Amino acid sequence: MILFQKTMKGKKLSKNSSKIKWTLLAVILSLIGLGTLYSVFILNTIVPKGIVLHHSAVPFMQNASPVDMKRIDAIHQSRGFSILCGGRFYYIGYHYVILPDGTLQQGRPERCRGAHTVDYNDYIGICLIGDFSAPDNVNSEMGPRQPTPQQLETLSDLIRRLRSEYNLPVTSIYTHHELNPETECPGEKFSKNEILEQVKD
Repeated sequence: MILFQKTMKGKKLSKNSSKIKWTLLAVILSLIGLGTLYSVFILNTIVPKGIVLHHSAVPFMQNASPVDMKRIDAIHQSRGFSILCGGRFYYIGYHYVILPDGTLQQGRPERCRGAHTVDYNDYIGICLIGDFSAPDNVNSEMGPRQPTPQQLETLSDLIRRLRSEYNLPVTSIYTHHELNPETECPGEKFSKNEILEQVKD
């Protein structure tokens, strides 16, 4: 009788242990699932706090074609700028690229963290094709030596839209140089004040 009771208790313990194991396994799998969902859909997302303005400052002709978003994407991929956001990988560090003719090209989605300015990658990064630092682009090998009227028009329209959508004050608009004095980007030929006049309330 005593042996039978011990055996039954053992069976109960065995069943309870089994239930505990399966419960723990279910919890672990749930956590892994949540972690995966977080990594794929939430990790590296932002609510933009402002805007940072850049120039591309790379050779204008890339493999016999003018530089554009795809070319910069390839350059940034080679530099290890990859990010997982919204379930896919992005390489280009900017959120937008503006070509000399004013064409606007999407880089990373606005809600994905950038890779354009240290400590300010929760800001929208906008890159104008060209090199607006006079000493570095004497022969226009880096594209336009100053922003084209078409670029400035597109930039103003884009900033107005971003300001409205994310409630951004004009005081949240910076050039790269303002946030990192070690770089001249976007160069002395770029007039931030001219842009601010166009986009202010």
